[in-house]
Amino acid sequence: MREFKIDITLAAELAQFLEGLLEAEFNEEFDSEEPCTDTYLDQFMPNGLVPNAELIAAIKAAGIVTELPCQHKAVYTAVRHAGGMAIYKCKSCNKVV
Repeated sequence: MREFKIDITLAAELAQFLEGLLEAEFNEEFDSEEPCTDTYLDQFMPNGLVPNAELIAAIKAAGIVTELPCQHKAVYTAVRHAGGMAIYKCKSCNKVV
């Protein structure tokens, strides 16, 4: 038998995020085949415009969101920190790398 610890808050936020994406797809406001920025995805976040780092990590791990690699090489340390680790952004395109 396997045991799991479930974060209900994270599960609810993930469900709200996916529901928002699905509704936008049905209303033809979102094209799931085209690349979009994290700024665009922020509108589907349940807690407003500040992405929850755990939620972003969960949807990346699930393969729901696939990051396209940045082609630029210059990076800098961003102000936001996730789990005690610095998040780096590209100076050219502001993409998290």
